[in-house]
Amino acid sequence: MMLIIVAGLGAAIGSMARFALLEMASKLMGSASGLMVLIINLLAALVAGIVYGIHAPLLDNTFLAAGIIGGFSTFSAPIVDLADGLSAPGQSGYAILRMAVLLIGGLLIFQVGVVLTKI
Repeated sequence: MMLIIVAGLGAAIGSMARFALLEMASKLMGSASGLMVLIINLLAALVAGIVYGIHAPLLDNTFLAAGIIGGFSTFSAPIVDLADGLSAPGQSGYAILRMAVLLIGGLLIFQVGVVLTKI
C-alpha cells in the first residue's frame, strides 16, 4: 500500500510540473510551442535513464520513476498529436517526424541518462 501512495504523490508532482510547462509553452517557445510535449517526453526519458542508472532503492525508485516521471511524461499526448496530424491536410509528414523523434530520441536520451550516472 505504501508504494501506491508514494507513486501517487510523485505522480501529482510530475503532472503539475507537466501542466505548468504546457501552460507556459507559448510564452517560452512562441510558435514552436507545439513541440513542448515532445520536449517533456524526451526530458522524462533522460531523467528515467538517470534514475535507472543510479539503481535507487525501491521506495525512491517508485517515487521518482513510477511517480514523478510517470506523472510528468505524457505518452498518450503524442498519440493524439499523431492522429490529429495524420488527419490534417499537409501535416502528416511533420506528425510522423515528431513521433519518430520521440521514439528514437527517447531511447537514445534514456541511454544518455544511464551514461551520465557512470561519470
